[in-house]
Amino acid sequence: MTHQDAEPRPANSGKKLTPEQQLALQTDRNISVTAGAGSGKTTILVERYLKFLLDENTPSRRVLAITFTEKAAAEMTERVARRINQLLTGDHSPKRYARLLEIREQLSSAQISTIHGFCSRVLREFAVAAGIDPDFGIIKEFQQTVILEETINEVLEALDNETLESEYPREEWKELLRCISLNTLRRLLEQSLYLPHEMSLAASVLSEQSDESYLQQLNDIFFSELEKWLHPGGFKLQLFPIIGELAAAQYNEAGITDKGRRLFELLSELLDLPIGEERNSSVWQKLLDATVPVSRLND
Repeated sequence: MTHQDAEPRPANSGKKLTPEQQLALQTDRNISVTAGAGSGKTTILVERYLKFLLDENTPSRRVLAITFTEKAAAEMTERVARRINQLLTGDHSPKRYARLLEIREQLSSAQISTIHGFCSRVLREFAVAAGIDPDFGIIKEFQQTVILEETINEVLEALDNETLESEYPREEWKELLRCISLNTLRRLLEQSLYLPHEMSLAASVLSEQSDESYLQQLNDIFFSELEKWLHPGGFKLQLFPIIGELAAAQYNEAGITDKGRRLFELLSELLDLPIGEERNSSVWQKLLDATVPVSRLND
């Protein structure tokens, strides 16, 4: 009697796999498994991996298993080895037993790694075709952080020295820095460099829009998101009492600055808007332009 057709069992228990776990082992389709911690995802991944090698007789180098971390890759390799050793203790046909031994011998060269590890292996194997030095190394996270900071500092220094090569006039950079702080610009640049693909897509979309249409889109998004947090039919009813209370607050008129006085004038103007016109009013932009920290309303 052989166990060639027996149902696969987890390496760490004697229980059969659940019907849902059995479905995840089907190799005739692509699957996505979503489950909580400790639910057996790694066990299923190991069983599915071995199913390709044993039942489908697929060469080890043609099965790719990608993990998020090096630790997870090492753990999976260890669990595959443990599972193979467990299977070797069973009663198998000579052919299946020989196949298990072959898989175990080839495990050191199995494609179980992070995406970085896999890509570096491919690039080293085809370094000439890729036109790179096969002795390259993978940058560490702290090294990436240092390089990003140095790059941003060089850009800001070039901007300050008027030596930055940019398609945008220097006056537009000045206007940008009048609208946001230097630290905010630095943070935005960091996020952009960490997400090059997303920024490329965003640049492509924005290049097809005029400034007016983009500003209108931002305006629509702002009010759409704001209305989600307010009663659907009570935009003005919900928001304006708060503005009215602020506008009616007691303050020292003699000590208020011109900018502070302008802010309260705009609040009053907003409260006087006809119902339905508050969404498209330019008063919102004027309020944003005039807004100052509360501590500066009175000298």
